[in-house]
Amino acid sequence: KRSLEAQPVVLSLLEVDPTAADSHIVAAILYTQLDKTIKVTEHMKKANSIDPERWGDLFVPKPEAFGTRVLKYRFSPLLSPALLYLTAKEQ
Repeated sequence: KRSLEAQPVVLSLLEVDPTAADSHIVAAILYTQLDKTIKVTEHMKKANSIDPERWGDLFVPKPEAFGTRVLKYRFSPLLSPALLYLTAKEQ
């Protein structure tokens, strides 16, 4: 679990698009792993208020279930370490 490393990325997601319900679900998943219950509740309520049809959950979804649900309505490019870390020659 690399929750502490992920935290700046999640906070950046929330800054870029604070109205994205799925970003708040990601934050809730993160704070569940960090054992910060108040933050979990805050982000679950926010996600529910933004998009109750998709994210009206009572409990934080498991990361695998979250990924499956998001892929039903968001395009996700396939990323691999090779794509993320291109060599100078490949760029």
